[in-house]
Amino acid sequence: MATTRTELELATNVLLHLNIIAAEETPSTSDSNYVIKRYRDLFEEMSVNDETYWSVNDVPAAIVEPLTQMVALLIMPAFGKPVDPQTMDEGLRILRRRLRRTTNVRSAETDTRFEDF
Repeated sequence: MATTRTELELATNVLLHLNIIAAEETPSTSDSNYVIKRYRDLFEEMSVNDETYWSVNDVPAAIVEPLTQMVALLIMPAFGKPVDPQTMDEGLRILRRRLRRTTNVRSAETDTRFEDF
């Protein structure tokens, strides 16, 4: 089983999540390209904020679900699915927290400073 997913696999997962396509369908090129573009924009923003540790086209399987939900929130209006801006902001904040959990792993070899009171 693959440990990473491609941009196209992520785009397909997003479109399935929103019921734009059925499980047996292949997304149109224009739909896939739109989702991939929005994912790349999100990836770039997250990279600036040091929230990424993967390459843009090698999405770790562990984060596919929260990333799918994030991209889905961003593209919903473009596919005629209304979303409240406050709901979107709250959803993105929660999903970013889920993504950060996969990056907050400390090495056992890291020195930890402490003060004895």
